[in-house]
Amino acid sequence: LLNWKLLILRKWISLVFTQFKIEKMASNNMYDKKPTAFVSPDLSKLQAVVIDIKTILYIALDADPKLAKSSYLSRVGMKKL
Repeated sequence: LLNWKLLILRKWISLVFTQFKIEKMASNNMYDKKPTAFVSPDLSKLQAVVIDIKTILYIALDADPKLAKSSYLSRVGMKKL
């Protein structure tokens, strides 16, 4: 009788650990769905600052465009423009 109880207890413990592993794998980020919609910022609330033909910065309406352009151009690697 004791052997049967131990056998049942072992089976129950193995089932619990197996279920725990399955739940842990299911909660992994690899299985999470990506968001389907990306919300873009409202461009009517921003002003455009043209750096060159290919580059446009969007800044707040109350921000200084000259300061934004100079800080963008002062970054490392942007001096080649």
